[in-house]
Amino acid sequence: MRVSFTLLLLLLHLFLLLITVPGVNSQASENNPFIWQVVVQYDIARSNHSQKYLPDTSFKLYSQDFQTVNLHDDLYGHNQRLLLDFGDGCPQTTIEDIQTLNGNTATSPSMMSQPSIALVERGGRCNLWSDKINHTQAISKIYNLNIGAVLLYDNMIYNGSSSNGSSSASAEGLVQLNTNNGSYPTWSTHSLEPPSRNIHSMTDNDISNSNGSQNSDSVFMAIYFGSNHYGRVLKDMVHKYTSTPSNSMHQYYIQLTFFFAETTFTTTENQPNGSGGENGNGNNDNSDMWTVFTGERGYLAYLIAAGAALIL
Repeated sequence: MRVSFTLLLLLLHLFLLLITVPGVNSQASENNPFIWQVVVQYDIARSNHSQKYLPDTSFKLYSQDFQTVNLHDDLYGHNQRLLLDFGDGCPQTTIEDIQTLNGNTATSPSMMSQPSIALVERGGRCNLWSDKINHTQAISKIYNLNIGAVLLYDNMIYNGSSSNGSSSASAEGLVQLNTNNGSYPTWSTHSLEPPSRNIHSMTDNDISNSNGSQNSDSVFMAIYFGSNHYGRVLKDMVHKYTSTPSNSMHQYYIQLTFFFAETTFTTTENQPNGSGGENGNGNNDNSDMWTVFTGERGYLAYLIAAGAALIL
């Protein structure tokens, strides 16, 4: 009886700890991820066996405009992907168009050595997001492009969103930090202004809007949304890094990885140091201890309650 009473007290202490210890503060979330962006170099002669990161190009990027349209499986594993410019991604887009937009590297062995993410502009020759996503999925399947996600960027330009904390916001609220920087920006307001910046208020979003998902059953990839500014930055980077001289022995690509919790890591030429670059959910020593330990607080509370019930 004494042992049971002692164990009950221990469970009570654990429960009090559970409800009184605050969670780790975090800007990144499933709805508003941050992006790890890095340039990857390949030796043409060695093709897909020569991946090398360029550490000076490795950054964490934050923006209130980074929004998750469809998470798919990105929360559960690796989501490092090489970027492909798909233009407006409308049904008129051909593989020849994609090759032109990407310096004729879209089907190179290096590009196809790991999953890709398509950069797609909102609007253009078609309006509905489902038309863009369906065509991207179809052309990826036909040409084995291995596209696992889409980054849809806005065709509208808004004033920059403000942030508080250790970093200042740049154009349209885009904040760039070194990957080993443990600080992060915080937004001065939780709502996007104007409200038309919110993906759930966009009438062309027929995948995940305020009325609930409508066409997600036919979507087999993750979908994210970003600002017009960031989309144009990425397009310029694709053009810069794929416009290498014909006699060059190297190819360069932009790799994007989405994180849904705060984390820090260093980047070496061969691979990032730490689980930050290995898992898009950011579950390393710097992440929420409850998430690392049990996945969520509710599950631990359930175990404590069940243990108490057995004793009683």
